[in-house]
Amino acid sequence: MQNMAYRQALKGYNVLFVTLEDSKEACMFKQLALMTDIILLNLQSVHKERKQEQLENGMPKLKKQLADMGQLWIVDRSEREFRVSDLRAIIHEVGVENIDVIYVDYIGKIMPPIGMRTTTMYEGPKEVAASLRRLAMETAIPTVTAAQINRGGMNKK
Repeated sequence: MQNMAYRQALKGYNVLFVTLEDSKEACMFKQLALMTDIILLNLQSVHKERKQEQLENGMPKLKKQLADMGQLWIVDRSEREFRVSDLRAIIHEVGVENIDVIYVDYIGKIMPPIGMRTTTMYEGPKEVAASLRRLAMETAIPTVTAAQINRGGMNKK
């Protein structure tokens, strides 16, 4: 998802990327790896000399990309509960008019509205998805998210 968000920002779109899994620092490393074609593990390594050399080699590409790139906001909410109402607040803080597309990584970590009583495992995520759709329609901002599923879940009807 972060790669898709980055690619849209490269095309000049203003992108809001909300991470509910990774820290902002981890996202920044991934972003820098995408922007410079440096292997992520090399960026995260402790060898400062090697990292510095690779960054210097990647600078021409990085400068060229930044010149035409849209705004990319990375918002880290990995350390606390997150609800659609929190996303609404972030959107209004950044400004509805400033955002072309929103990515939320990922829907399984979004909590149902406060006070909602769910009787099945299906009801909470269903309400979260419906709330995201309502917010996307209200703000007229396309919103992209994904769900993770394990191999066992792939074989179930």
